Amino acid sequence: MRKYWNGLRYGSRKTKIVLWLMVVLTLLVLACGVIAIAKASFLFGTAALFLGIWELIVSQSVSFKDMEKQTSKKDADSRNRKDAEETDGSLSGKNEKQKETAEEESDSLKNYSEKKLKQLMAVYKVKKTSRTVIVDESKSWHISQCPAYIWRTSGKVHLLLLEKKPRRIDLDYGKIRYVLHEKGVPADPARDYEELTSPSVVGSLFSKYLPAYYEIIKGGRRMIVKNRYVIAPDIKFTNTSAASLLDLLDVGFKVDDEYIRSARFSDYFKEAYRFNILWKDGIYSANEYKNKIQALLKRMTDETPHQEELSERLKQMVAFRLITQEYADFYLQHKK
Repeated sequence: MRKYWNGLRYGSRKTKIVLWLMVVLTLLVLACGVIAIAKASFLFGTAALFLGIWELIVSQSVSFKDMEKQTSKKDADSRNRKDAEETDGSLSGKNEKQKETAEEESDSLKNYSEKKLKQLMAVYKVKKTSRTVIVDESKSWHISQCPAYIWRTSGKVHLLLLEKKPRRIDLDYGKIRYVLHEKGVPADPARDYEELTSPSVVGSLFSKYLPAYYEIIKGGRRMIVKNRYVIAPDIKFTNTSAASLLDLLDVGFKVDDEYIRSARFSDYFKEAYRFNILWKDGIYSANEYKNKIQALLKRMTDETPHQEELSERLKQMVAFRLITQEYADFYLQHKK
């Protein structure tokens, strides 16, 4: 019976027709036989015999061996589909599993080995052209004193944050119009970046991006402060990360303080002032700063119509230590 049932389920169209015909013939044979016995009818007995012979002939037209092959093939196809679905599921979950392995939570940055960093860079598709930076703070992204890789793709800026559990954030490049300078942020070198100053793989890679500190006197008190470089919405990088940041993003550099806002100072002064900040924070080398200042002074000398006006502009730059007195004398003499 199992062969008949499998034939009806999995057989070809021809096989199914033959089997259904055999079912009908079997029912007719039984019916004619019952009537022949009940009524002692020779006619129905002959009909039952004839139908039985016909059923036997029909049954020889179908091969159960072929049906078994078809059934096996159907079962195999079914199993293959199931296996394929399971394989697809396992493949789609493979990257997630790798990600979970790479993201396994650590108790400290010391647990980032070279191997784990390579895994993370592969999982998060970090470009080879990425830069190493340190994010000092971001309230909107809940970041605090975190080493990171930064890279660009089409329309996006990506950061892979090496927190206790790694995290990637994606920013719209179009919303980053400039890098903003933030000056004199209170700092505590004794407590800042404790993990990064301890021996580790991450520490060795990122130690040169630790902030540079300096002292100021404010309200009669001596304070230790640092400078930061900010991109939208509020991601603030250490000053030592600024060179990589400005080079990668290729956007403007903005300073917003009392000197830039003041109408007392010319645009030449403000440009020199920005150059000076970038030099002091290590973005420009001494030679780069010298070249930019010389080009600026030459342009200012050529574009300033009066000797007295040029002299006043040069005096301002000397007073704020943007240039030396020798430079001022040279360009003033050049104007004559």
